[in-house]
Amino acid sequence: PKRITLMFDGDNAGYNATRKVANTLQYMNGKFQGPFAGSVYSSYLPLGVNPKNLNKSQIQDLLNRAKQER
Repeated sequence: PKRITLMFDGDNAGYNATRKVANTLQYMNGKFQGPFAGSVYSSYLPLGVNPKNLNKSQIQDLLNRAKQER
């Protein structure tokens, strides 16, 4: 199955955006039946961390952790 992993900035705006986008992708008409229901993962970054400042290895590590936390 396909997966989407969300990774926004490690600040309040990023955390809020992660929740909003995840809900939009997974819920339709208030039910857990959106186009990506069950296939959206979130990688919450530490406070102050911006994804554009991470190297490939750091991003891969975060993606692996998001997969395991599911």
